[in-house]
Amino acid sequence: MRSRRTGLVACLIAAGLVGAGASALSIAAAATTLSTQDYIDIEQLYARYNQTIDSGDHAGWARTFTEDGTLGNSTGWAALEKTSANWRDNRNGSHMRHWNTNLLITGVAPEGVRARVYLMVFDHTTMTASQVGVYDDLIVRTSKGWLFKERSLRSDARPAAQPR
Repeated sequence: MRSRRTGLVACLIAAGLVGAGASALSIAAAATTLSTQDYIDIEQLYARYNQTIDSGDHAGWARTFTEDGTLGNSTGWAALEKTSANWRDNRNGSHMRHWNTNLLITGVAPEGVRARVYLMVFDHTTMTASQVGVYDDLIVRTSKGWLFKERSLRSDARPAAQPR
């Protein structure tokens, strides 16, 4: 009888541990899902990124990143502000407009969201494409909302000139 009770207790303990494990998995899964509002907020982050750089709001653009956020070789708000100013001043950025399209959330994890989006930059005075590429991003939820932690841009190569 004693061994049956011990076996029953062992089963109950194991069931409790399995149940606790399932609860822990549910909590972890809940932490790695996005709400509709999260998707909207992330899309708004992309829009704010594009409109602030296009309007010359260097500080506003830098603040679409975390304080230690990275784009290329620029890390942190001060360096990002310089990157924005350099782009606008040295690449005739006042004539350019950024478009991001085909936003795809590629992964959700406790540290943030991995996303990929196409980039198109057009010179609005000539309606010609200046740059086309793909951003790979790590976006994190902060007390100030969703912000870029890391952005990596891979520009598409320009095709060779076609003979006429």
